[in-house]
Amino acid sequence: AVAAALTIFLEPSAAAGGIPELQAYLNGTHVRNFLRLRTIAVKITGTVLTVSSGLACGQEGPLIHIGAGIASGMTRGEKLYRKLFC
Repeated sequence: AVAAALTIFLEPSAAAGGIPELQAYLNGTHVRNFLRLRTIAVKITGTVLTVSSGLACGQEGPLIHIGAGIASGMTRGEKLYRKLFC
């Protein structure tokens, strides 16, 4: 219930599985709020709560979305670091 409430009220873009949105993003389609930090945080929390409660959940899609968000954040962080300190 907590994972569903987080997804519905805090970040609705975290509701999708992750793989189709990532494929669309890589093909050049703009997907709103797909790689935001809040989306990734809600996705991590929801996946951990769902899997630890024993519910049947495909972990592959959310983990691919989480990995893409972390990689995107790392590259954005490098650009921000260069802009601020170099």
